[in-house]
Amino acid sequence: MMRLRLSAAALIALALASGPAWAVKDCRSRLSSGLNALGSTGLSWNLELRGFYYGVDGTPYVFPGLGAWLRYEPSERWTFDLEASIKEKAYLDYERPELSPIQLKTALVRYRDPDGRFDISLGRQEVQLADGLIMDEFLDAAQISGRFGAFEIRAGAGWLALSAAKEALYCAKCLFFEYRSCWKGFGESAYGDFKTGFIQASVSLGKAGSAGLLYQKVAAAETSYDSDLAGLFASLNLPLRWRLSFEAAIQKQALHEAAAFGWHAALARTWRISGLATLQARFQALYGSADGSLVFAPVFGNIHLGERQHYSVRQGRTLGLGIKLTPDFTKQLTLAGSYWVNSGTGWTDWTTDELDAGVEWSPFRAEWARLYLGYSRAVTRTGLVHQFALETRISF
Repeated sequence: MMRLRLSAAALIALALASGPAWAVKDCRSRLSSGLNALGSTGLSWNLELRGFYYGVDGTPYVFPGLGAWLRYEPSERWTFDLEASIKEKAYLDYERPELSPIQLKTALVRYRDPDGRFDISLGRQEVQLADGLIMDEFLDAAQISGRFGAFEIRAGAGWLALSAAKEALYCAKCLFFEYRSCWKGFGESAYGDFKTGFIQASVSLGKAGSAGLLYQKVAAAETSYDSDLAGLFASLNLPLRWRLSFEAAIQKQALHEAAAFGWHAALARTWRISGLATLQARFQALYGSADGSLVFAPVFGNIHLGERQHYSVRQGRTLGLGIKLTPDFTKQLTLAGSYWVNSGTGWTDWTTDELDAGVEWSPFRAEWARLYLGYSRAVTRTGLVHQFALETRISF
């Protein structure tokens, strides 16, 4: 679920909770949240049958899929996780014959101190710093985090897990509206070409929220992707039950003396309308600087911005609003909508916009069966684009 190209607008969409819960339907697996225990063996599992239909301006694409998760917990300290998926990849505009329909997304061993003082993980895993502006991707990595009262420090290093990366068809059909630009340089690369090291420090502000600083070093086989990024982030509880999330970063690239700058902010609130429904709203703003060939473009960044997936930062300014409504009379039904606009330099003649609408239905009032129907109308610099999406997911 994608966009046309870097010049097309970045999505502002609906999001209802903090962090990973803001992602769209197929971009983050829900398998680990509904595991089935095998007695007292320490083993648990989940299996999900998936089906996807996408129509882009009358052209249909159909994808079958299957996802599986296996976990072994011999004690409260140790966890071993495996996640794999099978997904058809017949509709590529980019020649990647080595891409297998089978993806190993997670192969992870984790040790957690029973007292909550530190946490170590090793293997293939999804790594997110702050909101994901500069880092939210699958890596073969080592991570360690330590907690010292109100403070937490997390550090790690690893290689891009190219076969499982979000730009490598992780999210249903990559390349929708993005085509080659969605690969962010991954298209011609081999495993080991992209590596990174990172450190993040944060402090709890009690009921006010939290704040922190982060740093990331990126090294690539092609040195034009080498960069250093430093940023700050915060999640704050505001008056009247509003919540603000903010992340900003400066990127120093190997090819430029000057630095690029980007930021992302989200303001969210939930209303309970007694006897009628629950309404959630989220305002978003996203900015990426651009000056000729110098653009703010984090290699591992993947801001999750709504009903129709868009990746990373778009240059210019993006503003929008997303809403979500869950009626009381049928809580297995969720209605969603969003509208956003993007401009490269203020509100220019080439300002682009998008209107999204979606509905998710759990017919049996349970997570094991879900159906999602979505529609997007995008006015891009290359014309008007319509997309329909139908996704089904059945867990066992």
